[in-house]
Amino acid sequence: MSYLALKAHKPWGKRALVVCLVLIVCLCLGRLLFGGSRGPGTGIVARELNTLEAQETKRAKLIGEGLRGKVPAASRIFFLGSFPTDMRQDWDVIWPAWQKGLSGGLGHSDWQLLDYFGPVQGSAAEALSGALAAKKKEVDVIVSFNGLPQDFAQMSTYQFENEKGEKIEKRPKVGAYFPPGADVEAIRRWLQDDIIQAAVVDENGKLDLYTRDKMP
Repeated sequence: MSYLALKAHKPWGKRALVVCLVLIVCLCLGRLLFGGSRGPGTGIVARELNTLEAQETKRAKLIGEGLRGKVPAASRIFFLGSFPTDMRQDWDVIWPAWQKGLSGGLGHSDWQLLDYFGPVQGSAAEALSGALAAKKKEVDVIVSFNGLPQDFAQMSTYQFENEKGEKIEKRPKVGAYFPPGADVEAIRRWLQDDIIQAAVVDENGKLDLYTRDKMP
């Protein structure tokens, strides 16, 4: 029955028209959500997310391997990353990848997320210092997925203090991934001085794990 015919049979015609329109909308939504062709875009996005997951898992596993045996059994980890703290893009993909990779590298999953700060690169060391200040009595390990500030070792909150304000030797262990273009000389000094314990460096697309026993 046509639209005009439905209108001619008032009042049931209006009710029938409304029912037909509701059914059409439901059919369209059902096809979009549960059936029909998804188009090439969905496949591309899925592949990109799978690639991202694999990359982050590999980086985290290497960091974990570099920290294995050097951190407390039940570590409280302060994570640093490349995405803004208030805009955790792809967090639902990245976080499970970090969990899986880090646990695999450490050989156990007996650790916990203490906090997250980002982005690291381009941010002043004092911004990171401020983020660590509230947690510095709790943090056992710092894990970064986007390098470290050049003056990281001089940051006031990284140099832990006791109640008298005296510098103490107990500092968090540090494992970090450094993207292409990182200052390898600085990384070598940090490893030599035991400022960091594990460095995963991206050199021409190849990831290398460095420690004091294997210097860059």
